[in-house]
Amino acid sequence: WNVIGTAGSFFKNPIVSQDKFQSLKSIYPGLPGFETEDGRVKLSLGWILDKVCNLRGYCEGGVCLYKNQALVLTNTGDSEEAISNFQAMVVKTVADKLSINIEPEVTFIG
Repeated sequence: WNVIGTAGSFFKNPIVSQDKFQSLKSIYPGLPGFETEDGRVKLSLGWILDKVCNLRGYCEGGVCLYKNQALVLTNTGDSEEAISNFQAMVVKTVADKLSINIEPEVTFIG
């Protein structure tokens, strides 16, 4: 982490209804889910980015999803705009494939 710029885990693990989880689990049998106190299910976004979206290690310029953990976004010097565009691509890919919305875990300053 002292060589590659990163904010650590970039996206929040999404939380979905039990019905949505069961629907996704029927399509992706290995999908990990962890029941929350309110009965919904927290999904493993790292698993989704890796196994469903095939984005682990994917890069656009210097912005990448880390090869060892798809939930971590790295940047080797690209602009804020490049990071924003990459983030939007990841969000769209997950929405298109699973019909779920994801959001950043990081706080943007500016």
